[in-house]
Amino acid sequence: MGFSDFRPGQEATIVRILSGLSTLLVSSTGSGKSLCYQLPAYLYAQKMKCITLVVSPLISLMEDQVARLAPCLKAAFLHSAMPHAQRQQVLTQIQEGRVHFLLVSPESLVEVLTMQLKVHCILALTATATTSTCLSIAEHLQIDDVTAGIIGAPSVPENLILSVSEDRYRDEALIELLKGTRFGSCESIIVYCTRREETERLASLIRTSLQHIAKEVDKEDTCKAKSRRSCLAWDAEAYHAGMTPFRRRSVQKKFMTGKLRVVVATVAFGMGIDKADIRAVIHYNMPKSFENYVQETGRAGRDGLTSHCHLFLEPH
Repeated sequence: MGFSDFRPGQEATIVRILSGLSTLLVSSTGSGKSLCYQLPAYLYAQKMKCITLVVSPLISLMEDQVARLAPCLKAAFLHSAMPHAQRQQVLTQIQEGRVHFLLVSPESLVEVLTMQLKVHCILALTATATTSTCLSIAEHLQIDDVTAGIIGAPSVPENLILSVSEDRYRDEALIELLKGTRFGSCESIIVYCTRREETERLASLIRTSLQHIAKEVDKEDTCKAKSRRSCLAWDAEAYHAGMTPFRRRSVQKKFMTGKLRVVVATVAFGMGIDKADIRAVIHYNMPKSFENYVQETGRAGRDGLTSHCHLFLEPH
């Protein structure tokens, strides 16, 4: 599947699943949890006619997972937004044993289970569950050996450099941060803020404040997309749930393909975004919870390279 070694928690989880033992893996966002079901699904399918069931609440994440699969893996997804004809086609593929694993939304789960799928082994994956939540999950999934059945890996990836500051004038502090040594060379940046109108204001602020900055691109720079006017141009756009679906898709596509450097977004952006080379995540406002903070900073540095995260505290 293109990997030379395992990341923390992957090998132990895969060994347990291949041994038929239900498991809960708690590991950071972007740490490679998908491989923990993809590899067992493939290996099981080589030995017998079977299917691995993957439950995911996000349609965008399901579609992205299927699109990014290795050629040796065959998968399909089911969710409530699919046309009837497409759903029937997927159900036929399942019955004929033509898929290794099926990604389903929670509302589609009952339909799949009623097709007499005999579920023997359960793998639960999370990045933010607390100890009490883990124990509750283990109880509901009947993971009897809690010591071996709950595997923990680092919640915050070791390649992330975290910082925090309390600034009276956050707008000015944000611009200085982006101009500085750490963030000034980052090519993919997400700035999270709480209110929709603030995403529009900050995106405009970044464009107008930094448009005069021209950074020479070294000949050895990895930016090869000649269609960009500069791989380090300070282009910034807003992203929030109040935008039209067309505009949201446009912003997301530009960011994913490297044609947009900065996305200023509410939490509507990020869940289901699998971009390995996001180099920085900035929280202009305090996240709603520590779990949100872990999820959102986990968008950065999924390729394992050094990445930067900064949190602006609310001034007292």
